[in-house]
Amino acid sequence: MRGLLRKDWELLAGNYKTYAMLMLIACVYLFMGKNAVNFFIAYVTLVATLLVLTTISYDDFEHGMSFLMTLPINREIYVREKYVFGLLSGVIGWAVSVAASALRMEIGGGIADWGEWMILVITYLGIVGALLIVMLPVQFKFGGESGRVVLVGIIMAALILGFLGAKLLETLHIDMTPYIESLKALNPPLAFTIVFLMAAFGMAVSYRISLYIVRKKEF
Repeated sequence: MRGLLRKDWELLAGNYKTYAMLMLIACVYLFMGKNAVNFFIAYVTLVATLLVLTTISYDDFEHGMSFLMTLPINREIYVREKYVFGLLSGVIGWAVSVAASALRMEIGGGIADWGEWMILVITYLGIVGALLIVMLPVQFKFGGESGRVVLVGIIMAALILGFLGAKLLETLHIDMTPYIESLKALNPPLAFTIVFLMAAFGMAVSYRISLYIVRKKEF
């Protein structure tokens, strides 16, 4: 697996100019004000996590998977490496963006409520797990371009369901404010534990689905 991880990092390093431009755009938001700091964290975390999709596209290019399968690896190792790579890149991007945001806010006058801000930051860490849980099985199943179309469809469906759910709650006069406030009252270690357990369960299910898909594919 170490060799596959190194291969993916080397592939991405060849496009460093593109990623440097994306980070430059992110830094612009970082210095636009405190309200833009949260967007900066979400943006960097999202971009870093999506890097794994680029590596899969590179692997599929010009029958690259046929060559990879001749190496001393198997399909289970390949799938596992993609999850590890996605987690590493996403968590590193999240950690760097959180550190930069905390420094920026301290310079700009400090953070009023560190506990509440950390709860918010931890939810962004959940983005890493949620994206990998959904993206990787879809990417393995449908490939590059088709996979992106399916992902957009899934996101649109989730947004529509969220909107309809909000309207239903409004129609039924159900107030979710107490539940939201109770989540805000959680201390950061407990919130992190909850997010971690949910992500671990989802990741295990997603991994099994991806492994089943890749085992059935012909290269």
